[in-house]
Amino acid sequence: MVDEYGITSVKIYMTYESMKLNDHEILDVMYMARRLGITTMVHAENADMINWMTEHLEAQGMTAPYYHGTSRPPIVEAEAVVSLGLTRSGSSKKDPVLTNMVEPCDLTRGAHGYTNSTRPCVGEPGHQAH
Repeated sequence: MVDEYGITSVKIYMTYESMKLNDHEILDVMYMARRLGITTMVHAENADMINWMTEHLEAQGMTAPYYHGTSRPPIVEAEAVVSLGLTRSGSSKKDPVLTNMVEPCDLTRGAHGYTNSTRPCVGEPGHQAH
């Protein structure tokens, strides 16, 4: 299917209840992506942090669209990218990863002994202003 249809990447989610994958599933996808020679695009956000923040915002009546961005500060993405690096311990450090945002790649350089210099991490622009 990859060759027949020219598929070069796959996108997975770490958030959104109906789409999010657990660590085991992420490893399965990344392992297969490596075998097929395609890039994995990860919508990297810590779902538990978002859910916690959303519950607290809703409890204060802060439900306007503006608060969507408030519930997703850069640390939510950075933590997910770091977690992704740890989750990927079973995959090659050379496997390319495209994240949903630019900032996490920058925020996690050197954090917790994790470095993107051995594992390509490219971010897609489009972060909401906070």
